[in-house]
Amino acid sequence: MNTDGIYFGDILIDYRKFIRIFFMVYSSVICTSSRAERLNYFDESPLAGNEYRLIYREDWSDGISKEIKVQRAKIDDIKTISEVGIDNALRVTINKSEDFSRVANGKPRAEIILPTPVRFLQGHDYIIRWSTKIPLDFGFYTSQAITQMHQEQSSGSPPLMLALTQRGYVLHQRGASDKTEQVIDICCALKERGRWVFWELHYRPGADGKNSVTNLKKDGETVVDLIDMENSYPNDNAAYFKLGIYLPGGWKSSKMGPITLFYGPVSVWERIFGS
Repeated sequence: MNTDGIYFGDILIDYRKFIRIFFMVYSSVICTSSRAERLNYFDESPLAGNEYRLIYREDWSDGISKEIKVQRAKIDDIKTISEVGIDNALRVTINKSEDFSRVANGKPRAEIILPTPVRFLQGHDYIIRWSTKIPLDFGFYTSQAITQMHQEQSSGSPPLMLALTQRGYVLHQRGASDKTEQVIDICCALKERGRWVFWELHYRPGADGKNSVTNLKKDGETVVDLIDMENSYPNDNAAYFKLGIYLPGGWKSSKMGPITLFYGPVSVWERIFGS
């Protein structure tokens, strides 16, 4: 046995170099496969048999579309970047020193609103897919909404809100009555810093709670499953979907920030009537 290396034909490659080459090739194959799986996640029909039709998809490859409404204090608070493993992403950031007085209700935020036709009708059935990444240096020192299903009326709490708090992910669901509010903790934000997390929301809005569905999956596993509970407001047939950072209680921490999150592609599917 040759202890100096491995022969490829007449070429002798030393073991240390061989191991380096092996892991470079292996990592490349794994990353390519993982990237393909991640991108397919947003394009594949939620169920077999064409029960759903794709009504919206955005992968940020062409920047931020003019059709998307943007709420931010500065242009650089929301911008597209190149991101390893997912091609393109949104970088969303806010800082305590910014002037938010001209942004929506004046509270700290940097958010986007998906355009028409992404509006949610009572009793209709939808699948929304998106992804988030929390930076490695993220500090869990304040509470911020990171995804919202917002009612058409601009004021008031949204019927669905995914938040990041000091204890991790929290989903809030509410209807017309405060007694219907559900608050559900979701594991494990602290351990997931630095990697992409993939979300899928099965949403059938129902102001009266009849036949309503809020099923949220994280990385393919169901983390919230609320059936026949109020998850929208009466007569609201134009609710919209928001991604980004929003501090509904204002900036209560002494930390100046910035607070930064990343968002990957997003796709929205609607169930075909009668299927």
